[in-house]
Amino acid sequence: MSQSQQRRPQADQASDDIAIRYGDVFDVTGGLESKPIAPRDADTMRNTENQVLGLTPKEGAGVVMQAAANLNESAGVVRHNQGNEVVDREGVAVSTSRDARGRIVVTEAIADH
Repeated sequence: MSQSQQRRPQADQASDDIAIRYGDVFDVTGGLESKPIAPRDADTMRNTENQVLGLTPKEGAGVVMQAAANLNESAGVVRHNQGNEVVDREGVAVSTSRDARGRIVVTEAIADH
């Protein structure tokens, strides 16, 4: 009797399975949901946060994206200067407003999501 052997995943498939994707972290839909968070996308968000807010918030999307992109890069899922076409095309947005109590509310969007 022969035992069936499980096939080992290819390196690309294994690293793709461990990718941190936009849909894992943010409430996004469509094509962006399945894309791995990439370093250039994180840089774009952090730069936009700096331009609008004057700093990169510790709890902001840019820091979260940077951490995910670093892990994706370490796992070989993305390259150092890689970005997503959707983010390159549609960009990111950061805006501020005040709520009814006068507190500042920061809204961040990635590729219109």
